[in-house]
Amino acid sequence: MNIYAVWKGDHRSVKDLLERIAKTTESDANRSKLFDHLYHSLSAHSEAEEAVFYTPLRDHPEAHNLVLESFEEHAVVKTLLGELRALAENDETWLPKLAVLKENVEHHVEEEEGRVFEQARKIFSRTEADQMGEQMRKEEDRLRV
Repeated sequence: MNIYAVWKGDHRSVKDLLERIAKTTESDANRSKLFDHLYHSLSAHSEAEEAVFYTPLRDHPEAHNLVLESFEEHAVVKTLLGELRALAENDETWLPKLAVLKENVEHHVEEEEGRVFEQARKIFSRTEADQMGEQMRKEEDRLRV
């Protein structure tokens, strides 16, 4: 499976988790489990993405600034995840902060599946994209442990 297909699958899973969490109430026992799953999934995804895909892409001048922007977007998401994890899930600001995280993730996904994929397809061969997809899965699995 190539890197683009792996990403799209991850993106759909994260979108589903975000929507499910957003529908929870302050007293919902599932909120914690769902958020833990989201936290670990997004953390593993972004770290693997940076190592396997963005680092080699950054070496190409036509993609350099796009990669730096993606790194910054990852930093914002990591910050929001940390803030949510530190905040009591029944805090009145928890869901609004989750909404901000959701907006940031959706923006990032839109850019990745648009501009980033477009640029990467010009740079990486199909074979490279397939190899990156395999590496991405292995790295995500390693990071989730």
